[in-house]
Amino acid sequence: MSPTLEVEEGRLGRLLHSQVGPESSFGKSLDPQNKQGIIAVIEARVQELVEAKLDEVLVQFSLDNNESAMSRLKTMLAESFGQLNQSLGIKAATAEEAKKGHVKGIEFEKDLYDVFAEIGRAVGDETELVRGLTGAVNRSKKGDFLATLGETSGAPGLKITVEVKDQPVRLKDAIDELQDAKKNREAS
Repeated sequence: MSPTLEVEEGRLGRLLHSQVGPESSFGKSLDPQNKQGIIAVIEARVQELVEAKLDEVLVQFSLDNNESAMSRLKTMLAESFGQLNQSLGIKAATAEEAKKGHVKGIEFEKDLYDVFAEIGRAVGDETELVRGLTGAVNRSKKGDFLATLGETSGAPGLKITVEVKDQPVRLKDAIDELQDAKKNREAS
């Protein structure tokens, strides 16, 4: 009988097993559990390359580096919005509104309240800046200041409300608004 070529019993089988089998150098190099095997080496190299590329990508998202893509995008957007605001005249319109709009009125009310509160403290009254707060009337904010008269007054505990205007108002309109403010602040 000729030599056996069967993998498990023959010489060729043993030769193949010794050269490429799991116990061979080649087989051990393909073993994923082997830290020095080819798969582990490839895996380590791929991981190294991915981390390097990831670091490069992350650098482009940094706002600490003026040369990064994100910093350049931020600068470009800021410049574009600045040009757009200038083209639309937003800054000028905001400044103009502040000159004649409600912002000026709010500053006027605050300045006047400081004087009102100082006078109230001097005579023992309790004062409150209630502008912007709803009162007793549903959704009404009428009445900017509220003073509760102190014990040294002729009417202790009486509440007085003040509605502030920094522009001329017709007498009838002023009376109507003060009536609404008195109801809203439950005051005189």
